[in-house]
Amino acid sequence: MPISLFVIDDHPVLREGIRMLAESAGDVRVVGASATASGALDALARVGPDVILLDLDLGEEDGLAWLPRIAGAAPAARVLILTALRDRARDEEALRAGARGLVLKDTAPEVLLQAIRSLAAGALWFDPRVLAAPRAAPAQPQPPGLAQLTPREREIVGLVAEGLRNEEVGRRLGITEKTVRNHLTAVFQKLGVSGRLELVVYAYDRGLARPRR
Repeated sequence: MPISLFVIDDHPVLREGIRMLAESAGDVRVVGASATASGALDALARVGPDVILLDLDLGEEDGLAWLPRIAGAAPAARVLILTALRDRARDEEALRAGARGLVLKDTAPEVLLQAIRSLAAGALWFDPRVLAAPRAAPAQPQPPGLAQLTPREREIVGLVAEGLRNEEVGRRLGITEKTVRNHLTAVFQKLGVSGRLELVVYAYDRGLARPRR
């Protein structure tokens, strides 16, 4: 079955461009689109898409403010944020509000498709240029837990930050998926992060992962 995608963006050209991109890909199907978040709620509840592509800047509406209601209208969907790399704090707030990926508006079409597929498969997706953008506020001091990471744990954190799932990390390192999970449990405890999403943001903040070139 193709991945069902719902697009929320106030630019008609972008909505139509994504529809054409999905048709050319073959494994993604746009099941709905809206210029506003408020106008999308009923349709989201009706079609229940796999992935929602949401622009944070919807002109007269703030996509970030509407994010909880959007997620509530289609609880099984995973939200992929479109960002223009303007406000790092808003991007991070969107992640805390439940988004599971960030992609830049100027990204290549094939990368956008990869992001959509990753979210549909249950993975996270982050454009490294977003997470590596400078903060407006001074960075917090490094917690003691960072120095406690083993070389293997640092390897795993870097691969998770690339968007790899546990089984993919295991194949890359030649270890079992259970071993990866055990390492991640230790990493969460040492770094004081609550889960995979927070770990990825932390990894780029603290230099454990670098933007892809």
